[in-house]
Amino acid sequence: MPELRADRKTQRAMSAYRDLERATRRLGEIAGQALGSFGLTAIQYGVLEALLHGGPMGQANLGAKLAAGIATCILSPVISRSAVW
Repeated sequence: MPELRADRKTQRAMSAYRDLERATRRLGEIAGQALGSFGLTAIQYGVLEALLHGGPMGQANLGAKLAAGIATCILSPVISRSAVW
């Protein structure tokens, strides 16, 4: 199989993407440590944030709100490319 070689612009873009991925992973680790110092996980923080912005709500509404947020994060890029509607 022939070796694929990217042009310089593509190599720079891939390098930048890799660096951003590493930075994102590290920020996640730092945030996890900070939340851990309060005895919280990232998911628990998300629940508290939903309650802060949405006010008191029952478990069913809270679950729907959290699920909708997750679905939005996952589906928004796909919808923006008109892959689903």
